[in-house]
Amino acid sequence: MEDNTQESRSAPPPLSASIDLITRSIASILALIYGLGFVILGFHDARSGVVQFSPFRARILLVGFVFASLVTLAAAAHHYGFTNLPGVQSVLNDTEPQRRLHRDAVLIAVFLYTAWLMAGFVDTFAHLHIQKHQIHLWKILLGLALLTLGFLSLSFAAKTFPKKPLRAVFLSLIQFPIVFGVLTYLEGSSTPVVYLTAMFVLVGLLVTVTKRLKSALKYYSDYRSWYLVLAIVWIYISQIFANLPPRWGGGQPTPIVIFQNSPAPWSPSNPADVLLLDETDQGFYVLLSPGGKAFFIPRGNVSSIFFGSKEDLIKKSP
Repeated sequence: MEDNTQESRSAPPPLSASIDLITRSIASILALIYGLGFVILGFHDARSGVVQFSPFRARILLVGFVFASLVTLAAAAHHYGFTNLPGVQSVLNDTEPQRRLHRDAVLIAVFLYTAWLMAGFVDTFAHLHIQKHQIHLWKILLGLALLTLGFLSLSFAAKTFPKKPLRAVFLSLIQFPIVFGVLTYLEGSSTPVVYLTAMFVLVGLLVTVTKRLKSALKYYSDYRSWYLVLAIVWIYISQIFANLPPRWGGGQPTPIVIFQNSPAPWSPSNPADVLLLDETDQGFYVLLSPGGKAFFIPRGNVSSIFFGSKEDLIKKSP
């Protein structure tokens, strides 16, 4: 009786244990978000020649939070099947272990359309397109015809899945060249929407692989298993992050007019119409052109900054 009494007294109350668990979980999530933001922002700035990087900035958390949110939304959409296409119930309800790999392949093809819709939704708010271009009506009609062909082949694949799973997989994989071909044809090969769709598909594939593992922690503790994770991060850094506006946690350079106390040797004029790449406590990293290398302006040499172009400044002047 005395031993039981002592054990009950030494055990922490359930509320304290819950608070401790919540605190540790929040701290781990914040550390992960900060680490993601630090890596993304560091690699992005390094592409413009910036090697000195300040780790103590609130922007790092925003960058990591946006990336983690996009990945989480894509993972949840694939896991719960939020927008599964009609006619694939025979595949969803199939529980035969021998056809599990075939089932996963078909569902990834189905998720391709969900990834496309999600990428378009993000583009609606974030405006990922660098330059809008006119799309002719005949191109739209041709794209719709190809997508209709893709839908028909996917519907036929779902119907034949229980009896001929290999044929269903083949018909499903046809969706990838069709959808990405239509996207590239309509949007342009360099549009971030194409890469964001591919990134979401890779997230769905990563969820599929993770669900098949007996021990996910043991699998991902081996760096040789990071190929999907690295591919997702690489696509985001190289093709998506630079086209996201800063208000959405992106790295799109901001047009500014910067007034200097004494013009720098590289400065074309004073004030200079430049692109703001990044800002630290010491000064500003600016670009003269979108694809150029960064120049550093010490904060003490800056008298004023106008967030906009010279044309906007002229319009605002009386």
